[in-house]
Amino acid sequence: MKKFFRTLAIVLCLSVFTPSVIPNIGTETVQAATKIKLNYTKKTIYVGKSFKLKITGTKKKVKWSSSNKKIATVSSKGVVKGIKEGTAKITAKVGKKKYTCKVNVKDWYEDSNDNNNDNNNNYIEPKVNYISNRTVQYNNDNSEIQLLFVIQDQNNNEMKVNGHASIYITNGDQKVYSLEKDFTESDFSIWTKNMTGEKHLECCITIPYSDIEAGKNNNGKIYCTITGDGYSFDEYYLNLRKLPKEQRKIEVDTTSYISDRFNPENKVQIINYNISDNKIYITYKMVQVGNPNIGNFGTYIYQYDKNGNIVDEIYVYTNNLTVGSTFIDSDYLKDDTVRIGINASSNGSTGNDNNSTIPKPTGSVSENIAQLKQYIKNNGKTNINGNKFISYSNNDQTSSIVYESQTDSLLFVTSGEDIGLTMKMTSTNNSSTMQADFVMYSSDIGIMATGYVDPSSYNLDSNVRFTISKENTGILKDDDVQDLCNSELRVGFTGWQIVLFNNLIMTLKDIGFTSYE
Repeated sequence: MKKFFRTLAIVLCLSVFTPSVIPNIGTETVQAATKIKLNYTKKTIYVGKSFKLKITGTKKKVKWSSSNKKIATVSSKGVVKGIKEGTAKITAKVGKKKYTCKVNVKDWYEDSNDNNNDNNNNYIEPKVNYISNRTVQYNNDNSEIQLLFVIQDQNNNEMKVNGHASIYITNGDQKVYSLEKDFTESDFSIWTKNMTGEKHLECCITIPYSDIEAGKNNNGKIYCTITGDGYSFDEYYLNLRKLPKEQRKIEVDTTSYISDRFNPENKVQIINYNISDNKIYITYKMVQVGNPNIGNFGTYIYQYDKNGNIVDEIYVYTNNLTVGSTFIDSDYLKDDTVRIGINASSNGSTGNDNNSTIPKPTGSVSENIAQLKQYIKNNGKTNINGNKFISYSNNDQTSSIVYESQTDSLLFVTSGEDIGLTMKMTSTNNSSTMQADFVMYSSDIGIMATGYVDPSSYNLDSNVRFTISKENTGILKDDDVQDLCNSELRVGFTGWQIVLFNNLIMTLKDIGFTSYE
């Protein structure tokens, strides 16, 4: 019986409350179904103009996109901008649903009577509103550049062609030309677009090459801003070529006699040169032949920077050893070259204190050695030990002559990858036997050896006997080690000969190696 009454009470409660609850649930469902829509489904705008699309009926995040960004773009906030004539579809994505607006972009502001114009609220009075066909033409006959551009307006409206052009030309980081020019009817030619009858006016502004400053390059950019009565077009640039290029200013030594590096009695002289872009063409004349049996002439001259440092070498060669004969050699120029010749000191002067070319030494061995030491002290570079040196490098091998100030001695050093040899001249007249210390170290081979060189008898056919103090030679035999040490010694002597000649027109004979050839 108790169970019956409990069931009856539940039924009575439901019958009392049900009519008031159900309508409330129904009302909430209707309110949640508010329609989501886009404020435009179709819109016409003009190039450069914008409007805003909005989504109503939701607070969810909207993702915007354009079917053709070259025609019209849309921002993350729904702002649409016309880029060029054509049609694009702008899409707003809300969750998984998409809402679209067809945007028609036109070039011209149309007449207010145009029935297809749904944008009459944005209509403005006709005026110059478009610039196009911006190009550069070259008139080679008249040596000039022609900057062309077209300004346009609607048909049947007066063209406002007066305006102002602000122009400048750059060559790398250098401004080489500028012009402020008012243009008028006389600067334009008029032609008509047949299909629409629209008038186009093409302006031509002429820039003579002679008005453009020569720069470092043959190309650059021309920048231009166009303004007028009621219109303005932002700065733009066009690439230029054939710009005037400045003639490189390089001092060339045409006064010195240039000696053969191994036969100094044979000499040439620079009599003419021509610089074209990054190349130099040099005319040499044979002025002295002291040893005609050699058969050819060969040496180096050098490119120097403003501080007197060598930046590159130029090889000079001829096989015609006839006095008065001429020949032409060419070579490429480094960007920082300011002088070409021989014997430039570190301060940019040519040779000794009176700025003349250093003469070939004619003194005794002691005097020549003293001159060599003084030259290195004045003009040499500084090594990690604080000593001055002069050097020559070729094929990853460097030969140097070092002035060791602590002992007033000369060190003759040659080195390559994992290999080196050093000799020390201790006597002021190079009469003492010189100790040659050889060292080599690699993953497979380690050698330390010592030999002794007699300056009065050594030549390139000599074989010095080296004593090996330390070795890890693997399969190398003693003869192999001797050949290796002597080969490095010969390389050193060849390099030291070039170092002396390049800097002082000296030879190894001049400093006591009397048998060296």
